[in-house]
Amino acid sequence: MRLAAKLTGWRIDIKGAGKVFAEETHQLGKTASQLSTLCLSSRAVNALSSAGINTLENLRGKTEEELKKVKGLGPKTIEEIVSKISELDSQKRTEKEEQKKENEQTP
Repeated sequence: MRLAAKLTGWRIDIKGAGKVFAEETHQLGKTASQLSTLCLSSRAVNALSSAGINTLENLRGKTEEELKKVKGLGPKTIEEIVSKISELDSQKRTEKEEQKKENEQTP
């Protein structure tokens, strides 16, 4: 390995299958935790992740038509996703309004 690195001038890292699997699992866990606030099924989270939708911001930016193109998402799941994002956004607006009122009342 050192000889190959010297000959190529590159840094070579050898990873076993276990290390690669652990890194992929960790990345999937981060994605799942981002989307877990929506309480979606693991199947839906995996489908979204496979489509490159890994964050709530990415998901919010998608239209229903774009979600229909995601392999593994059916109409009921898409409806559920849209509904839950709407609820989450509504909760955030309410929290911001309450925070604003509290700030205005504080002398």
